[in-house]
Amino acid sequence: MAFKKLNTYVLAGPGTVPIKAGEFRVSKGCNATAMRLKVTAQLTNSGTARALTEPERQTFLSTVVDHTLRWGADGQHKPRSNVSFGRERILVRQMMGSELEGWADSTTGLARSIGSTATTVQWYQRIHLCGVYKDPATDSLWGIGPTQAESITVDLRRNAPTLPSGFTLTGAMTLELIPDEFTSKYDRVTPVPTWNEFVEANKVANFVPGLPLYLVERSAAHAASALTDVSLRIDGLELFSKVGVNEVITKWLDTPNYWAENQTFDAETILHLLLPGQRLADWPTGTPTLEQDTKTLATGQYGQLVVEVMTDAEVDRDVAYFAAAKGKRISAVSLPVMLGIETPDNIKFALPYALLDEQDSEFDRYPGRTCMPGESVRVYFPLAAAARAKARVELHEAAREYLAAEKVRRELAGTVPGAVQSPRGWGQRTSPVLEASRTVLRK
Repeated sequence: MAFKKLNTYVLAGPGTVPIKAGEFRVSKGCNATAMRLKVTAQLTNSGTARALTEPERQTFLSTVVDHTLRWGADGQHKPRSNVSFGRERILVRQMMGSELEGWADSTTGLARSIGSTATTVQWYQRIHLCGVYKDPATDSLWGIGPTQAESITVDLRRNAPTLPSGFTLTGAMTLELIPDEFTSKYDRVTPVPTWNEFVEANKVANFVPGLPLYLVERSAAHAASALTDVSLRIDGLELFSKVGVNEVITKWLDTPNYWAENQTFDAETILHLLLPGQRLADWPTGTPTLEQDTKTLATGQYGQLVVEVMTDAEVDRDVAYFAAAKGKRISAVSLPVMLGIETPDNIKFALPYALLDEQDSEFDRYPGRTCMPGESVRVYFPLAAAARAKARVELHEAAREYLAAEKVRRELAGTVPGAVQSPRGWGQRTSPVLEASRTVLRK
């Protein structure tokens, strides 16, 4: 596992400093799950020397720096918009099971005693990019490869932080950029989950459709929530019905190996989360809907970490951009397919793909989106793969097994990144890739 420092960024005062495209670099033969920033700042306290309490640290981290993150072709994806370091701390705890390094450190970290002399504090702030460490069988899937990493831009904005009376943030803040990378095969592209916040005064709150990783109500910690009679559904799946959120928590806390750092009930009211040991194939997708069966919360302040569905055109734009960046013909191929991991159709839109070139032996083995630099992207079905699928279709149709034949067409299409355009799977919708599969397999 590599550990390297890249650029250093200085926030001398309130204002914005950019991490530009190409500055976040992941080593060849590695992929990254987070962007790590070693933050150095100075605090003073005109009163009696003491450390910040945990609630004071939470408030400081939630007000001192926020960031806006983009990635992909011309920064077309914007999964973070003015999101605070405090929010990222919570997301990293929930998704990656790890507390912020320096959070409770009383020697050099955020919990050290602060007196009248400027005192240096340091912590390692992580920005979650991908990785949901719940299913041990598929944890290693997630990764931001070297090509995708260089498309990432981040605007770091320093604000006037909220601190207790007598405390002051003095001087410049420095942030040293470090990729959280691990040795792994293939140059990967993984959708970066989007953090959304909204306010809802009605009884029913509808969240953004996709793969919901984490749903919360932000106005109170879990134990203090006013939600005492609520129901939550993701499309047709009922997760809980007409219960208080403090009843649901008892089931979650009985999950084996649910370690403390992974729990964020202390920060906000959790509505939906993925639990340790929950298989990737069983993660629900669709549109979450929360209903207050008895309205006890006047206005809900909701938040959602979600992998949204990218359109076919958006995926094509990214692949063309990555081909230009690599300067060679590439093929974007489903990573789970190459690794032999079976996944249901409804979750395929949220999973990583690999960027192969013609030197890779897998290039002509798997369907994908192929592109030469400067040219249009096209769906590519290798002859051998298409021939095998066509033979299966003909056998099924000869036996009048028409649904089974259609399943083969969908299987062939589903190996192409972005082919499935809905969190309900193929559903009632089609896609250009599925139409191309039907054409290739037509008699």
